[in-house]
Amino acid sequence: MTHLILLRHCESQININDMIAGHTHTDATLTVEGEKQAAKLAKRVQEAHPGIEHIYCSTAMRTRQTAAFIVETMGIPISYHDELLERNYGKFDGMTMTDAAKKYPEEWAVWKKTREVEGGETAQQVSDRAGSISAKAFTTDGHNTIAIVTHLSVLRAFMGRDGNGEINSWPLHEYGLGSISTIKTYDADKPNLEA
Repeated sequence: MTHLILLRHCESQININDMIAGHTHTDATLTVEGEKQAAKLAKRVQEAHPGIEHIYCSTAMRTRQTAAFIVETMGIPISYHDELLERNYGKFDGMTMTDAAKKYPEEWAVWKKTREVEGGETAQQVSDRAGSISAKAFTTDGHNTIAIVTHLSVLRAFMGRDGNGEINSWPLHEYGLGSISTIKTYDADKPNLEA
């Protein structure tokens, strides 16, 4: 059995401003509150998942800073991967949700229904690139328990995957800042997911 521990980064200025921040906003740092959240998250992870063998982390600064607290607390190795970056939100990237809805009302209406936007990634594309990292971790690297520190859309992609890696739903419920989600996989070829 393998365990995939999914962790969302802690609070950054992007979150305070309600910004749609995908691939182009990788330099946002944690706020003072975000640093406090990350310190608490590290303790929660250590208590709940002491067997984590490796952390796979998005290259965005807010995820790197969040993960640093866990590495310091648990003393486990870490690697950084662009495949775990936030979703590319196309023309909405860098805008607040309010501004995107005002500037592009028709596209925003489509986004609300389909979660797709011109120039952006599909849910399946996010799932495929992020899933490549977990597959590498469990097969090539031979780990049984890993943590992935990433972003909201990547968490949704993992949670919406079926046993064949296809997106069969795009969960719209929130994964809070500094949240922990666990997926247990019983068969590496056709996983049964337990969240």
